Amino acid sequence: MSPFRYRLTDADTGADLGPFVSKRDDWQPGDRLSRSKGDDMVVTAVVEPEDEAEFTAYLVVVSAVRDDT
Repeated sequence: MSPFRYRLTDADTGADLGPFVSKRDDWQPGDRLSRSKGDDMVVTAVVEPEDEAEFTAYLVVVSAVRDDT
């Protein structure tokens, strides 16, 4: 199975946070993701790209604050 390519977008600022590759194609608001340790995010929206983009969708995310205590 080929990986699915996404673009991460900051929900607060609209900033492009770069690419994200996943084996999942079913991301939904409320799902959590992590690109590296301590870089946890929550998906707030999944937006289909315009035109013929070379990625599956925009994942609009916010930082997830973890309480490990």
